[in-house]
Parts: sequence; structure tokens; C-alpha cells
Amino acid sequence: MSDDEGQILQSHIFAVQDATPSAPTPSPRATARVYGKLAEELGKKRCGRENEARAMAMYLCRTLRAHKLTDIDKVLGLEKCSSVSSACLAMKGRIENEKRLAGRARSVESLLKSLKQI
Repeated sequence: MSDDEGQILQSHIFAVQDATPSAPTPSPRATARVYGKLAEELGKKRCGRENEARAMAMYLCRTLRAHKLTDIDKVLGLEKCSSVSSACLAMKGRIENEKRLAGRARSVESLLKSLKQI
């Protein structure tokens, strides 16, 4: 994905309701809904503070839809795909150990299924 394509995708990602299967939009949008946030908030950096909803969106884009790390980082405004990889691994470990997070992941997955997005 070129920089221009990434910018176009990022600027339109949450406005498009009928996302193509190749664009990682459903997981971030559904994750924001479950967390009670605006989808645009997932793209904002929060220096020094954890953004659980953003990490969950990255993890679900990767696990439910198998999106490329480079596509996820462009959509969520990260500078390196290694940041996505790290967030996904950390979230996977937390979901395995924390019932609350496992429940949230199931909630997002259920929402996506009801919207027929996965």
C-alpha cells in the first residue's frame, strides 16, 4: 500500500459503511462501539497511556480478518508495523489471562457477526 493509498484509506475508513473485505474497517468500528468510543478516537495517539480499545482493534483486525500489519498501522495511524505486532501479542496474552478482556473480544466478534462483517 502506497502512502497516498494509506492516507486515503485512513481519511475514509470510518465513514464507509460497506467496507470491502480487504479494508480493515469493521473491527476498529465495532471495537469502538463496544468500548463506547468514536471510531476516530482509535486513530489518536495517547502518549504514555494505554489505549485498550485501539490495541483490541489491532488484535481483532489481525486475528479475525488476517489483515496485513502494514495495512493496520496505516489505518490506525501508527508509524511502524512492529507497533501493531507488539500490540497484538500483548493483547493476545491479556485476553488469555483476563476474563473481562476476553468478554470484550467476544462482544466485538458477536457484533461483527451480526453485521455480517466476518
